[in-house]
Amino acid sequence: RLANIKAQPSKFISANNPSNKFKNRLVNILPYENTRVCLSPIRGIDGSDYINASYIDGIYQLIAYTTLSL
Repeated sequence: RLANIKAQPSKFISANNPSNKFKNRLVNILPYENTRVCLSPIRGIDGSDYINASYIDGIYQLIAYTTLSL
């Protein structure tokens, strides 16, 4: 069952960063490191490149959709 599968913390490095935890509205919905949307970082602001969003492939093209947790 999918509900019994445990996610590996190493797949959520940026999402688990202390400077980004408050940006995660739901603690059980996090973007995988390899599919997350990376923002342009602001110099001197830790975690400024993070948003809780992921790219998702579409049927006809890659990276067709972006999901966002608001």
